[in-house]
Amino acid sequence: AVKPVFSDGHDTGIFSWDLLYELGVKQEQLWSDYQARLAAAGVDRDAPMLEKGGHACSSH
Repeated sequence: AVKPVFSDGHDTGIFSWDLLYELGVKQEQLWSDYQARLAAAGVDRDAPMLEKGGHACSSH
């Protein structure tokens, strides 16, 4: 078994081991579904992000 302990002392993660296992088992199907949703939306995963317009704070 693997039990990571982080430098700040916590030993829990954001995701459960069950979810991580499920994602690993279903990785190929999930990736294929993700790519199909991107194609259906007419977007490309590797396309550059659009720059955000205007800023509310003039000092940043």
